[in-house]
Amino acid sequence: LVQMGVTPDMLLEEVARQMPELAPIMEGRDDYKKTEIQNLEKFLKEG
Repeated sequence: LVQMGVTPDMLLEEVARQMPELAPIMEGRDDYKKTEIQNLEKFLKEG
């Protein structure tokens, strides 16, 4: 995904689109979003 130019933000936006019940949680908490982006980046580097 990284090679295709997909960013962690793009992944979170897609999750929010497919699971609208999570969108308010993710939008309202910058720390939550920051942590999730770090987890995604770590996962992508390990893969």
